Amino acid sequence: MPAPDLTLLGFLFASLWSPPPAPDAELVRAINGSHAPWADVALAVVSSQKLLIGPAALAALMAFWLGSFRVRSFLVLSLVCVVITDIAVVRVTKELAGRPRPYQALEGTRLVTLSGVEITEADDLQTRGVSFFSGHTFDNAVVATIAAVFFGSRSWLTWVAWAWVALMGYSRIYLGMHYPSDVLAGAASAVVSALLFLLLAQRLWARYAPRLAPQLAAAHPELVWRKRPQRVAEYEDDFPDRIYLTFPPKQNLQVAIEKSDVIDELMKNQKIGYCYGTFSDYDDSVEYILLHVDLQKLDGDSFCRSLIDQGLVPENIRVEYVTHTT
Repeated sequence: MPAPDLTLLGFLFASLWSPPPAPDAELVRAINGSHAPWADVALAVVSSQKLLIGPAALAALMAFWLGSFRVRSFLVLSLVCVVITDIAVVRVTKELAGRPRPYQALEGTRLVTLSGVEITEADDLQTRGVSFFSGHTFDNAVVATIAAVFFGSRSWLTWVAWAWVALMGYSRIYLGMHYPSDVLAGAASAVVSALLFLLLAQRLWARYAPRLAPQLAAAHPELVWRKRPQRVAEYEDDFPDRIYLTFPPKQNLQVAIEKSDVIDELMKNQKIGYCYGTFSDYDDSVEYILLHVDLQKLDGDSFCRSLIDQGLVPENIRVEYVTHTT
């Protein structure tokens, strides 16, 4: 590991058992001291769990109701992971560290809440608190990490989630509630905790889902990380040109494709190979049929059109294909 990374880890580890170093306190003074009335209100709202829990819960319920199995799994695992890790990691660490918050330890710090602003006086200083590490940052970073795993690093949801983590972390420093090291340690711990939780969830699903929910397990053998079907690899060398046909998540076209005489004939003549599934390396938002086609023997446009003409694909369903020639 490079020296800068070791320095950062050492700094975060040392800060667990000691008062924050001078640079940490100076950053708090700089951010907390650069204030404006509109920022006080806006960032207090960002950090307010009471104000945001209602809209967040409503959005999650709508997504659960309307979303695919992938979306529902993301929501359930995020909720369970946040609850478990917040108790087992955040609260335990806060009690062990006992670090006072900036408004408890630094005279002149502004404590910003929705009720107003208070300035820390010398008589208000305390020696213990629950500053290390930031629970707000941790909880949101857990959700952002799980979003990145489920939907990919290029997904708009992942970008929004991590942007919210950054805004949340900044707000906690601005409000006088946390030091920068609290925020960084919270985010780093969240990533590790979320990945360990997902590994456990994946193993538990593989072990118990086939017995408790056999049909669901058969349709979704991997809960978190999905393996690329081996059947695709059989055609990689024979068909370097590929056609990807995409369909909405709830369209079950596997049966229709399998019953197609045209598809069967093409497979017998070794012109096409296919498999069904959702592949993270293409598009996590849709389920689709992946077709490997020898474009020297079969015209891609004609083939896509033939699927629609034969009624295998409804005309209102978006059909697109991308070729990769090697």
